[in-house]
Amino acid sequence: MLWYVIYFAAINALAFTLTYKLLKNTSKDSECTGISFFLTFLSLIGGVIGFFGGFFLWKKRKGIRHVNKKLSVCFACSCAAFWIYLAVLGTMISLWQSLEAFMAYTYVAWTWWIYVAVINLISFIWYCLDKTKAKAGDSERIPESNLLFKSFIGGAVGGICGMLLMRHKTKVWYFMTGNIIMAVAQIYMCIRIM
Repeated sequence: MLWYVIYFAAINALAFTLTYKLLKNTSKDSECTGISFFLTFLSLIGGVIGFFGGFFLWKKRKGIRHVNKKLSVCFACSCAAFWIYLAVLGTMISLWQSLEAFMAYTYVAWTWWIYVAVINLISFIWYCLDKTKAKAGDSERIPESNLLFKSFIGGAVGGICGMLLMRHKTKVWYFMTGNIIMAVAQIYMCIRIM
């Protein structure tokens, strides 16, 4: 277990540093292909949290609102990888039993279920709002990374409902695949801690 913690800390520190440095030095979309593949690989081998830290720091420092498609794919894969790791790791280290005991307190359980309901509602509304803006031809659309982030923080089921109801981004493979993987992992987590 100690070796896994050391590996996890090292790979996330490496992912944070490389994500920020590589994206900071990238000036053209054509340079993002190799970088996106490499960053996705780092996320899939355990550097998800480091990738998110480096990505959001780069985005904030550069003042970037929208990222290119290659980085959106990388972001979606990283979101899905995080939830897979959480589900697998939670099963390995008996995290679910600890959370079940913690959720036995009534106020914690209510707070959790209110959060889940609210974040899924917000995610649903954002996907519907983006489709409405797309139909109207509005140039101020919601960035893809924001939509995926709403799904990532617990709103994947709401995101899928919004996508299917409004027929929005259903043909974009990384939205469908990423949201489905995140939703399955989030539902699994909710069932385990009930």
